[in-house]
Amino acid sequence: GERRGPERIESLNRELCFEKRNIVLIGMPGCGKTTLGALLSSALGRPLRDTDVEIEARAGMPIAELFRRYGEARFRELECGLLREVCATGGAVVATGGGAVLRQENVDAMKKNGTVVFLDRPPQSLLPSDERPLADNPEKISALFRARYPIYTAAADLTLPVRGTPEQSLKELLEILI
Repeated sequence: GERRGPERIESLNRELCFEKRNIVLIGMPGCGKTTLGALLSSALGRPLRDTDVEIEARAGMPIAELFRRYGEARFRELECGLLREVCATGGAVVATGGGAVLRQENVDAMKKNGTVVFLDRPPQSLLPSDERPLADNPEKISALFRARYPIYTAAADLTLPVRGTPEQSLKELLEILI
């Protein structure tokens, strides 16, 4: 029954909307989506939904094996279905795979109920990994970066330059979000 001014009502509305929206992390393989996602999840008390981890659990095999056995197209189908499911709910931190933005339907799902944050890490600081079939050597990483950078920037609501420690990135991201 307490009367509130328009500023307080707007503030409460922003807080409620923030709590209900997902925070979706996008970026190159190895840029820190999983690490920063875990820190952000803990800091905000939100569940972490790591799409690569969930795909591996559902497929019963690592992503690299999934690629070898069934190809990238099958992986992208699984990723698309999972993103639709994960992004339909709210209030989570969602760490996506590096190529999740390649399908517009994925970007649409991310934006429907989320704030999309591009973790912009320079390609020379991204480490190759056999666990990342499309980024297992420096040449592939450079080519992916050139091809995907405009897609990441177009999909993002916010861009976070990733230059320091994960804890520094968390602090910067929280300042941007809250």
